[in-house]
Amino acid sequence: MPGRQTVSSINTDDESDPIMLSPPISMKNRLRNFFGIPKPIENDDCSWSANTLLCATVFLEDAVNYRSIVHKVTKNYLFIYRWFSSSLIQKLHRIALTINLCLALFERPSSFSVTSDVRDKPDRIAFPYSLLMIIEGLTLIWFLLYICTKTACLGIKHARKRFWFIAFFIVTIYSLCEWFVMIAIIRHIYDGIRLRRILRPLFMIESSQLMKKALKAVQKDLLTIIA
Repeated sequence: MPGRQTVSSINTDDESDPIMLSPPISMKNRLRNFFGIPKPIENDDCSWSANTLLCATVFLEDAVNYRSIVHKVTKNYLFIYRWFSSSLIQKLHRIALTINLCLALFERPSSFSVTSDVRDKPDRIAFPYSLLMIIEGLTLIWFLLYICTKTACLGIKHARKRFWFIAFFIVTIYSLCEWFVMIAIIRHIYDGIRLRRILRPLFMIESSQLMKKALKAVQKDLLTIIA
């Protein structure tokens, strides 16, 4: 059976310029678009160097996605930044953030019971302590890798000027230290206050521009609200 041919142009009756049709999207490119993987940069038909073309591509993607252009422009850092800013990494970060925030529903005392009738004083469902700690540890390790990669791409000079960025880094380091102490020394016998659970919403604030703007607006108009 002959292969299916694709028409690349259509000639009109009035002998004007032909209408060009885009080539079909291959399955490989469809998978790249679905998972949000950055497309490779082909410079076969371009006179620019690979580094110049990569830099131009990253700046165009920054403009299209309304991202800041404050980042390093060397070849290695541009390649890392392009992957870091891809849809795949951002989706994984949102998933890790959601899991970390939802752990409060499963940790002791959990929010789940056999019945919702409070007259029966139902016992709370106890989820495996080790499993919850492993899941939390994986999310915290992801946050640490995420913030370290972002710091490497932006540079310490620009990173230290951002308050929420520094707060995210400090809370991540503290949470990892407390998590390690809890899983290695104290374990599940401790029922006191766990400060890392109180600081979890900060992860959401740093990852949301809308939350930052809302807090900035509240801080700006705080005296007016109080008055």
